[in-house]
Amino acid sequence: MITTALVFIVPEEVYPIVYARYVFGSIFILWMPGYTFINALFPTRVTSQTTSLELDATERIALSIGVS
Repeated sequence: MITTALVFIVPEEVYPIVYARYVFGSIFILWMPGYTFINALFPTRVTSQTTSLELDATERIALSIGVS
């Protein structure tokens, strides 16, 4: 919602605030799709007794950026 608000409300001529558009847009494009995909593949709570694979926060962030 922050990215959408910044894109539609803040004009491109406002230079101190336009950098917020770049930061939030980069997060939205480069991190969010991969993070949701990694959460779908490796949920935080494993329900099966046969596997014990869990990822910590650093691995989730690195994999989400790599997958995106």
